[in-house]
Amino acid sequence: MPPADPVGEPAARRGIATPVTEAPGAPSLTFRTMSVKFYTRFVADLGPRGPSEYTGIVELAGQEKLPTDPKRIATLLARDLDVTADEIRVLQWARLH
Repeated sequence: MPPADPVGEPAARRGIATPVTEAPGAPSLTFRTMSVKFYTRFVADLGPRGPSEYTGIVELAGQEKLPTDPKRIATLLARDLDVTADEIRVLQWARLH
């Protein structure tokens, strides 16, 4: 017997949605935005400590549109580092598959 086709399974069982209620009939579903991973390399000016270069994987969740503009990327990175976007210089940004 061939394995079951996961597309034919309910969305909640495939991990795409989470049931909100267990009421009789079709449950209400809440859809979650998937996170996306990026390889990044950037320089952050940390004031008196001087600039620091970072290289690694960044995971973004809840983005309706994937950022490609360097200013938008700098804003997202700066938010997590408690610095301003002007203090971030993005050197590389590539989506991982």
